[in-house]
Order: sequence, then structure tokens, then C-alpha cells
Amino acid sequence: MPLALLLARLQYTTRFKLISCALLVAVADIFFYGHSAGWTLGLFALMLLLVMGLHNRVTTMRGIAIFGAASGLALSFIESPTTLGVIMFTATTIAFALNTRIPGVEDARIMMRMVLRYVFCGWWRLQRDSVILGHVRRRLQIKGTKRNAFIRNWLLPVVLSGIFIWLFAAANPIITQWVGRINWPLISEYISLQRFLFWMCVASACWALIRPRRKALRPRFERTDSGEFTLTSLLFNERSIFTSLVMFNMLFFIENALDVAFIWGGMALPVGVSYAEYAHQGAYPLIATALLAALFVLIALKPGSITESMLSIRVLVYAWVGQNVFLVLSSILRLMGYVSQYSLTWLRVEAFIWMGLVALGLTLIVARIYLQKTNRWLVNSNAAALYVTLYICCFVNFGGMIAEYNLTQCTSPGGSACDVYYLSSEVGTDALPALWNFEKTLKPNNVPLYSAVYTLRIGLQAELERSMRDWRGWTLRDWRTLSAVQSAPN
Repeated sequence: MPLALLLARLQYTTRFKLISCALLVAVADIFFYGHSAGWTLGLFALMLLLVMGLHNRVTTMRGIAIFGAASGLALSFIESPTTLGVIMFTATTIAFALNTRIPGVEDARIMMRMVLRYVFCGWWRLQRDSVILGHVRRRLQIKGTKRNAFIRNWLLPVVLSGIFIWLFAAANPIITQWVGRINWPLISEYISLQRFLFWMCVASACWALIRPRRKALRPRFERTDSGEFTLTSLLFNERSIFTSLVMFNMLFFIENALDVAFIWGGMALPVGVSYAEYAHQGAYPLIATALLAALFVLIALKPGSITESMLSIRVLVYAWVGQNVFLVLSSILRLMGYVSQYSLTWLRVEAFIWMGLVALGLTLIVARIYLQKTNRWLVNSNAAALYVTLYICCFVNFGGMIAEYNLTQCTSPGGSACDVYYLSSEVGTDALPALWNFEKTLKPNNVPLYSAVYTLRIGLQAELERSMRDWRGWTLRDWRTLSAVQSAPN
């Protein structure tokens, strides 16, 4: 195919993508500039995915699965946009864009590196491609192609006419009056530096997804042991690993025995130590202990190593990882006891999810050793578990759960103290249904607390009604919440 024809085809396809990108920028300006993001974020995300699908052919089942996952996240924005959902959608759409160019990446580590690199470097694709298009135009002009008609016929007259109008306005008072009648504040409202920067940011982000790079990081498969002398080979030998595992099992047995006695068995604690203190002090450090144990197993029992083939070491590893899993379960029980005393917060919800993932990761380590899988299989399995967990979290109303649990605990005997101000400041409007139900139970009994809850509930309801007046900020969850509160009997 002649070079001129190839360049012409490149210019045509790029022009089509530029039109799509410009339309997305226009929609983003209508939806988001100066307005809060609501269901419109989901609609814009679906439009972006549609444009990406039109310009980047999906040929593999993996690409279709990634596209479906991104579409599900876009639909979750119609329910309620969240920071986690935006992060997950960004990572998924970048993975989809890269998959259309490099479909053969099997290693989750490589894919994560590519996504992170694209987050920081993809913004410059629009500027880089603009320079390339300039070279293409010059090359086509050399071959006899016509120049851009607008630049040739209109740029000089428009610029010089504007200069002449400015000079005449300075010299003629009548023209000065005509120019003064122009609503310059209205023009500046629609054309400003801030708006132009917003357009450029949206255009750069959309262009990076519509036209992803063809060259990217290639997977580097697992390296084999070269037999060179290193500090790791010096410290992690058969005898040191065996001795370490014996000592670790003994230490972990003591810790787990204490948890069985005080956490699981309900044995009385020593004088001066409260149950809440015992539960809170150990929850997070024990998770760090489990992660350190997992790192030790990964280093000590590399796939195909001598230590992995030794039955005694494998049995000790199984016992130790089992104790780590039990340790994580004890940490979850510790945290549950602490939450029952001091209420539920966002950080504690995240801790529960994190602990569950750590327990699953430890179990996958045992599976990797038993099934004789590679470390790449282990990383991919953990990455898949993390992605699925975070994906599900994008659809869960954790704020409503926190409010419902905390207010239920307030009314139960021996429950936690009622911190309604935390629900107002940290949970927000998602706490409205729980506050409404709690308010009805307080009305005949506790007048001061009822007054505080009533004031907070009225303020949150007014805030929700204000946000719902703008059609761009409407969300399905907020609509359900407001409908439930407004339809509830007084």
C-alpha cells in the first residue's frame, strides 16, 4: 500500500476519534462543570465505554469480561457514585484499553504495572498524537494534499478584524458603546481559563482510553534460580528454615492458646485489663504478624526449591499457616468485640474486609504449595480475589449499614454509646433511614437525645433535598432514601 494512502487512512481514523473525544468533552462540560456528579457520572461512563468499544475491537473473551465488569461499575454510579467505584472503574477501563492492544498478558503483576504506568503517562497521549498529526499533514502536503481550508481562508481575516474592532472601539465613542453592550461576564462564564483546563483534562483522559499505546510493558516470566551466592541463599537454608518453623509454631501456639482462653472461651481477664483494651490492642498488630508470616513462606519455599520438596518443612508450613489463619479469625473476633463496645466506623469496616482478604491469601499460599503452583499463580489468585471483593464493595451501602448497626446498638442493653454526630459528619445522608427509625423510638423517652437526633435528621434531609433538585446530582440511592423518609408516617 502506498505511503500516502497509509498516512491518509491514519489521518481519517484519527479525525474520527477526535470527533468522538470532542463529543465526550462537550457531554462532560454539560454534566460536570460547576455541578455535583450524580447519575450523570454513570451515563458518561457508559458513553465512554461505548466509544472505546467502537474504536477498539474486542476479540477475546477476557476483553469482553473486562468490558462487562467496567459496564457494571458504570451502572453502580447511577445507584450512587463512590470514590472506590471511580478508582475501580478507572483501573478497569485502562485494563480494557490495554487489553485491546496487548491481549496476551497473563501476569497480574504486569497488568497492574501497566495500569499504574498508564495512569501517570497516558495523559500525554493527546499532546504527543497532536505532534504526530502535524507531521502527517506536512507529509501529505508534500504529496500534493490541500491545506486546511479553515486555517488558510479564515484565520487571517478573523484575527485582523478583531484587532481593527478593538482599535475602532478605542477611537470611536459610538463603537465603544456598541462593544460595551456586549455581556462580557456572560461570555467569561462560558469561556474561562478554568473551563479550558477542565476541557483539556477530560480530553486528555478520554483520548488516552480511546487511543491506547501499542507498546507497553511485556510480561517478564518467573526467573529461575541461577545458583549465585546471595544473602537470601545464606540465611534461608534447609536447617534455618526448619528451625524457624519449629520456633514459629511454638510461639504462635502460645498466642492462639491465649486467644482461645480469653476471646473464644470467655475466660476472665487479669486485673487491670479490660476486654475492649485486649480486643483493640491486638487486632491490627496480629494482621501485620500474619502478613510477615506469609512473606516468610513465599521466600523460604520458592517453587521448585529443595525446601519445598522436604516433607517435614511442608508439614510445619501447613501447621504454621493454619495457625496464622486462626490468628486472623481471632483478630476478627477481637474487632467484633471492640465494635460492640465502641460502635462501627468506616475504618473498622475496612479492617474486617482486609482481615478476610489476609485469611484468604494465607489459604491460597497453602493451596500453592500443595498444588505445586507458581508464584505467578498465587499473585493472580490474590489479585482476582482483591478485585472481586472491591468490585462487590462498590455496590454495598456501607454508610447505611454503619448507621443501622450503631443505632441498634444504642437501644440494646449494654450496647455502645450513641454517637449520632459521627453519623452526620462521616456517614451523611445514607444514615437518614436509620436516624428516622431511631428518632421514633426516642420520642416518648429521651427528650435531649431526641432533640439532637431530630435536628441532625432535619439537616441531612434538607441537604439531600437540595442535592436532588439538580438533575445532574440525582442518584438512585438518594431517591430511594428521600422517598422512604418523606413517605414515612410522622
